Amino acid sequence: MNMENDARSQNPCLCFDLGGVLIRNAVFTGLPALLPAGQDLSVLRQRWLHSTVIRRFESGLCSADEFAQAFVQEWDLSISASEFLQEFYRWPEGFYEGVNETLQALRPHYQLACLSNSNSLHWQKFADLLSVFDPALSSHQLGIMKPDVAIFEAAAVRLQREPQQIWFFDDMEENVIAARSAGWQAWQVQGWDGTRAQLAALGVLL
Repeated sequence: MNMENDARSQNPCLCFDLGGVLIRNAVFTGLPALLPAGQDLSVLRQRWLHSTVIRRFESGLCSADEFAQAFVQEWDLSISASEFLQEFYRWPEGFYEGVNETLQALRPHYQLACLSNSNSLHWQKFADLLSVFDPALSSHQLGIMKPDVAIFEAAAVRLQREPQQIWFFDDMEENVIAARSAGWQAWQVQGWDGTRAQLAALGVLL
């Protein structure tokens, strides 16, 4: 084992959620524009998180076209399924400024991973960005979604780490609670500024 690999194995694995942590996601500005005015954002968030249609797609159980058709019907949208799919594809906008540079600087010293509730469309869109992670894990590939504790157990096996060796950063409280239930060390963060601040507090960014 060379010195770089030895340092990475001695340090914790840094595992990140994507949307709202490393990636700017416009879902909750784009979605309300498709709905009647006056929708409460907190209600929309909960409806989105618990939507059967979204959970099927992000668990890898249906195609993009099937998802779009079912979503338009479930949410009673006035646009076509193909128009919705174009909007949906655009909502995740890429890494926040400074994310890639920081991850590249951390990579020689830490195993970097991500664990995201995602889908085939967005995973393909960000394939180049995801190459920084070792590995990049998505719910649609694992067939399980956060906050199911089983996804953290499955991810730990893929990461080849003991649970307590994994430091996890997510913007959703229920996902952080589930990660801790699986033995991970986990923190709730908001956006890249919040993530950087938590890393600095943990002594990761010097």
